[in-house]
Amino acid sequence: MKKSGIVSIICAATVLSVLLATFSSGFMQSKSKKKLRQSNTGTAETSEEWFTDTVSTESFDFGENEEWIYLNDLEYTLTDNLKSFLFIGTDHSGNESATDKTYRGTMADFLLVMIINKTEKTYGFIQLNRDTIADVPLINVDGDFTGTAEEQICTAHWYGGSRQQSCLNTLETVSELLGGLPIDGYYSIGMDEIAKLNHIIGGATVTIEDDFSNVDPSLVMGATITLTDNQAYNYLHARMGVGDGENESRMRRQRTYMEAVYDKVIDRVRSQKNFLEDVTDALDESVTTNMNGDDFSQIRDIFREGKDLGIQIPTGTSTVGTKLDDGLDHTEFYVDESSLAEIMILLCNLKIDEFSDWNDLETETEIW
Repeated sequence: MKKSGIVSIICAATVLSVLLATFSSGFMQSKSKKKLRQSNTGTAETSEEWFTDTVSTESFDFGENEEWIYLNDLEYTLTDNLKSFLFIGTDHSGNESATDKTYRGTMADFLLVMIINKTEKTYGFIQLNRDTIADVPLINVDGDFTGTAEEQICTAHWYGGSRQQSCLNTLETVSELLGGLPIDGYYSIGMDEIAKLNHIIGGATVTIEDDFSNVDPSLVMGATITLTDNQAYNYLHARMGVGDGENESRMRRQRTYMEAVYDKVIDRVRSQKNFLEDVTDALDESVTTNMNGDDFSQIRDIFREGKDLGIQIPTGTSTVGTKLDDGLDHTEFYVDESSLAEIMILLCNLKIDEFSDWNDLETETEIW
């Protein structure tokens, strides 16, 4: 019964296993003390109107029932039957409990895209670095779209006037980063909830691969331990002062923890009749999602019957810069478009369009 009978916890097990992964406290503290840039340019538009077309595929509709993905200066035809979902893990820097104009979104520290290819009967994931520089739509607390800015992709969830708007803004940003991939739903939950899951499953067992001596001496490098709730927080939350201090190392720990949590969940599902209900009851009020029962069923079915293509991570280069325009230096990750295109080709079975590039497209358009 591996990967079966777990409809109501598929998303929780996937997301919660890594939600404590947040970036450096210095970056977050600077965010909580200042307002991100507020753009007053552009035409006001309600978030509902702005997100009516959640994905904009900047392509030419020369064929019927076809969509295109634009990556690495090439257009790819999207012909397979795909379903995609975005899993978001947030920190606690904002004020998401507010229902008025005091609402302030949080940072999306964990971003995982699941792509189901129903044609090929495969599924896989793309884990995005939260420092990835992307075109982020600027949505104010009234839900008005006021422009875009190149910022760390994690900031997309800061904008908007409600949890739903923040999630949709993040979905739009991720979709555009992936060349206009249609994303069918989002599932967001706060990082603090990981402690509940870690407690319920009795802790995940991992081997410590980094030096935590400056953060948590109980996490001894080289030791294999079952994490307590506090240790799980430190294992996934800390970056500065741990090992090389890089976000990529923390992302590796996220994947390690996720795998360990999944194995534990499967064991509990098999041995405890009410385990799924207990977990979902504990997490229900913490989740923001537009996914429905059919979405979860499709995830369950592909987990049971499909081929797992694994968790893919785009390569790129990291630097320190001032894109955020807050007077401070922050890490900026620039994704390698060739790497991203290779991953999308793998997961979506993309085919290069008959036009090899935009120059060919323009030439053909002139002929027509």
